[in-house]
Amino acid sequence: MILQNPTVFDMLFQQGHKVTLLIKKMRQVKYSKLLKLFTYSQSSIPSSIKYYYHAQDLCYDGDTKKGDEFMSMFNKVIASFGIGSATVDTKLKSAYIQQGEILEGIIEVKGGSTEQRIETINLKLMTMVGHEGSDRLSPATVEDQQLNQPFTISKGERKTIPFSFQVPLDTPITMIDPETQKNVPPVWIDTAIDIRNAFDPKDKDFVSVDPTTVHENIIDAIKVIGFKFQQMESQDTPSWIKTNRPFVQQFEFIPSYGKYSRKLDELEVYILQGDRETTVYFEIDKRSKGSMSVLKEKFNLDEHRGSVTLDNQQILINRSRISDTFEQIIDDVL
Repeated sequence: MILQNPTVFDMLFQQGHKVTLLIKKMRQVKYSKLLKLFTYSQSSIPSSIKYYYHAQDLCYDGDTKKGDEFMSMFNKVIASFGIGSATVDTKLKSAYIQQGEILEGIIEVKGGSTEQRIETINLKLMTMVGHEGSDRLSPATVEDQQLNQPFTISKGERKTIPFSFQVPLDTPITMIDPETQKNVPPVWIDTAIDIRNAFDPKDKDFVSVDPTTVHENIIDAIKVIGFKFQQMESQDTPSWIKTNRPFVQQFEFIPSYGKYSRKLDELEVYILQGDRETTVYFEIDKRSKGSMSVLKEKFNLDEHRGSVTLDNQQILINRSRISDTFEQIIDDVL
């Protein structure tokens, strides 16, 4: 971490004058020389730290005991700013997961240059969510897990903490963007260590999320009746969709052949799978014609919204029946 202009001493001085009080308490005979040395180390934290470590020779005139005591206390202070602090590295058993499956891995915590108290380790399954009428994307939490009781990590010590949790059934499905070769929408694990009185180390690991067979069969059932998958995105939950989740994943289809190709503009669906049943919310956008078409599109008068609840077992064993259900719904709207 590089700071513009301020020295480490300046930064520490602003945080309760810890270093100043520390030096005065230990009755430094060469405090003025030390202060001058800090003041001239303006380039970055790494260069300032180098000056700090040479400072004990100026301050203690070879007194090893006092020098070690100073450096021990100094290490604790700079560790509170993330310099020489503990680090965290999350290692997943697999970066590929299916909705509803168990995600497993380990968290490796490595102690820094001084002993530190680890209050909590938090794992968050995250994604990015879009907003209606805006190109802005915001991070959103899919699942939140706290893994441990407080513990102390010694200087240079290594601890390995295993974890496992079930990925929610409504975790957004990811697909590879052919242009960027990255997952859309992005889904990742955020790991954060809460260290008492210190900056918190973090780690970020991306995962790919595959659909359940229920999701796949519903999507395939829609394709069979003449629709082509267009795109998907996670967005704020529309007011007419009943779920406690503040965001949902939308799947957009366009008619590509058959009887709907000239009658519909698009079909949007939201799949909310439960343990036994799945509710599919849909929005059917009819193709407007005639002199009123512009007005209808402007006020969404050509859109029809609804939902249908399906038995998961039927979805798995009788996909053609699901196709018939969607076909009947669309025919009734037209």
